[in-house]
Amino acid sequence: MSRAKADRDLNTKITWDNRSEVNDIKKGWSYHL
Repeated sequence: MSRAKADRDLNTKITWDNRSEVNDIKKGWSYHL
């Protein structure tokens, strides 16, 4: 159970990191425009 939760938390973190990176790129573009 804890292993499954750890895997899910890790996947959530990776997804969150990717989303944050995309948002940073969008912000960077909006700053340039």
